Amino acid sequence: MPATAHQQAEFQFARESLARLWRSEVRLAERWARYDLIREHLVQQWPAEATRIDCMMLDWVCALRHPEPAADPCSARAGPNCAK
Repeated sequence: MPATAHQQAEFQFARESLARLWRSEVRLAERWARYDLIREHLVQQWPAEATRIDCMMLDWVCALRHPEPAADPCSARAGPNCAK
């Protein structure tokens, strides 16, 4: 199902928020706590898209933590339900 303009805007905002968060000096535990809040916000709006949201968010964080294309260490963690 194609994302609506509202959904795209929400996902973009979430991605930018995570990027700011991961570039900040916030403790790792706090980063993940805020990650969970962002995820809950998105899944609450689109519960049928929960797996897709999980996969996207993991991809975003992996890209932030490993910006150079490597052997894609995050794809194994994302799981088989995260088709790209």
